[in-house]
Amino acid sequence: MPLGTFRRMPDVVLPVLDEAAALPAVLAGLPPGYRPIVVDNGSTDGSAEVARAHGADVVSEPRRGFGAACYRGLLAASADVVVVATPWDAASQTVSEVAPQLRGKVVISMANALAKVGHEFQPLVPPRGSVAASVQAAVPKSLVAAAMHHVPAKELGDIRHPCISDVLV
Repeated sequence: MPLGTFRRMPDVVLPVLDEAAALPAVLAGLPPGYRPIVVDNGSTDGSAEVARAHGADVVSEPRRGFGAACYRGLLAASADVVVVATPWDAASQTVSEVAPQLRGKVVISMANALAKVGHEFQPLVPPRGSVAASVQAAVPKSLVAAAMHHVPAKELGDIRHPCISDVLV
């Protein structure tokens, strides 16, 4: 397949455990054409039903754990580009658990290490210096690129508002 040619828009894997309240806003915020795949990891709050009602494909993963849920989502994904939503401090563990599926692929790390202090998000320095460096160490047979690491934390703090910053990649 020629560079820059994709069969369709990305699949977005969203592992959830009791996230019914957050799902409507998250799903509404996805760009048109993106296919959300919600992986229900044993929710008891109706997360799966909420996700379906908002147009997501839903799969279940009975084995508890973020890595198991991500793996199940990757199995359900079929797009050329797959986005996996993960907290920054779980990124390297998550990719290490699905490393065989990522071997030889480009992995784009878009995680920012942030902590909420009062009403602000402040940057943290991960153990290897960046989230992308930690991810690369976890999947040495993949090529990891960092994206959106220069977007101010304030811009990422409220997903209900558009990001108006320039992005350096």
